[in-house]
Formats: sequence, structure tokens, C-alpha cells
Amino acid sequence: MKVYLIIQNAFYKNVESKRFDILFIRRKEAIHIMVIKWTNLSSNESGYVRSIDYKNRHFNNTFDINEAKTFTQDTAEKTVNKLIEYGEGENNKFEILEG
Repeated sequence: MKVYLIIQNAFYKNVESKRFDILFIRRKEAIHIMVIKWTNLSSNESGYVRSIDYKNRHFNNTFDINEAKTFTQDTAEKTVNKLIEYGEGENNKFEILEG
């Protein structure tokens, strides 16, 4: 599981490893980080969305949650809608999970 911390209005990740990477500036409020889990409807194989190829209209997957792309709730919902629009929802089920 990824650990996040807000320090002085900046959003940091990898707190437990003492490596602070500034992601973006936010107000002092809880930020829920989400990942998108996919499950293939035919094989029941599942994993996480690693990246989205908007040009070729598909997603790249990973089986490791630590390699999954992270989203805010709003962008995760928009991304799932976009993947369904691309036709990825025909063979896959998408779930938005707290990362």
C-alpha cells in the first residue's frame, strides 16, 4: 500500500522510505488516492491499470498494485468511462479501489 502525507500544503508520496516526491499542491484536506482494478470477464484474470495509451485507445496492465497508476476519485471515474468508451469494457470489468 502506498503511504501519502500532506506537509505544508504540498502532497508527498513514499513517506515510509524517507523519499519525498512532490506530486502536486493541495489544500489541507484528506486526499484519497485510487487505483483501477480490471478483471477479464472470460478468464477471470485480474490486475491493475498501469497506464493508459490514449493514442491507441487501450490500457496497459500490471499485476502489482505498487506499479498501478494512481488517480483521484474524480479522475479515476473519468478514466474508467474513457476506457469503456474505447471498448475495453466489453471484455473487462473495472473497479475503483482506494490505493
